[in-house]
Amino acid sequence: MVRIKSNNPKLTLKELVTFESKNNVNFPNDYKEFLLEHNGGYPDKSIVKIRGNEEQYESIRNVFMV
Repeated sequence: MVRIKSNNPKLTLKELVTFESKNNVNFPNDYKEFLLEHNGGYPDKSIVKIRGNEEQYESIRNVFMV
């Protein structure tokens, strides 16, 4: 499991809705939940294993905040 570390200010639902409206975007609900909990940040491990038929790895450096 990857944990997200963040020092970013908490995001309110109102701020998120305003951002979507101003930028003409509609984030999926699971991403909205993620933003409301973390508002961007970086993973505690930068290389994560993706499950599948063959072992695959991805590098994640950071997740952007709103």
